[in-house]
Amino acid sequence: MPLQQGEVGYDFNRSVVEFTMLNQGKVILCSISTEAMDDLESRRGVKPDQRVDQFMRLRELIEE
Repeated sequence: MPLQQGEVGYDFNRSVVEFTMLNQGKVILCSISTEAMDDLESRRGVKPDQRVDQFMRLRELIEE
């Protein structure tokens, strides 16, 4: 059974987007740094309130 998507949030203090994946009912805590997302997108200067949107654009790539 493939993993299922869970919740998404941005941790300003750590500069990471935290998200969960579900594996047969078990919650797996995950995170990705904003720097890593910027590298994936070859983009800089993304504002903190835009980080979840950036994650959503890159979600499939990140989850691979």
